[in-house]
Amino acid sequence: MQVLDEIARELQKKQNNTLRAALFNTGLVLGTMTGHKKVKLDNFKHEVSCMLLHYLTVNEPYMQKTAQGQGSHPHGPSGEHSQYQGSGQHSHPESEGNHIHDLVTPEPLKSLKTGDRVLVAIVNKGSDHVIVGRVV
Repeated sequence: MQVLDEIARELQKKQNNTLRAALFNTGLVLGTMTGHKKVKLDNFKHEVSCMLLHYLTVNEPYMQKTAQGQGSHPHGPSGEHSQYQGSGQHSHPESEGNHIHDLVTPEPLKSLKTGDRVLVAIVNKGSDHVIVGRVV
């Protein structure tokens, strides 16, 4: 009787491992952001918690430090760079020194938000999910 119980346990263990591998195999899957570090995977009906790579958490606009000295470059009337708003030229006198301009952060580089489509890596035999990028 013990032999049959042992065989049954081994079969159950193999069945569980096969089922787990089929459902949560290591790989990549598409999903949709549903909240902060939460995603709904395309191949799984429940929302799961995820980890993020650092570059997907940019909240502040990029800043650009310009070189010191007399420099002439286009700005719009609002002070923004002309390629984004308005047109115009102005100079930064040598006495002004270094200065910083906001740069327009491209939409695909901004922080993830609800509704964004993402690529998720399933790791550690399905126990962890890592968002590796935004799908555009």
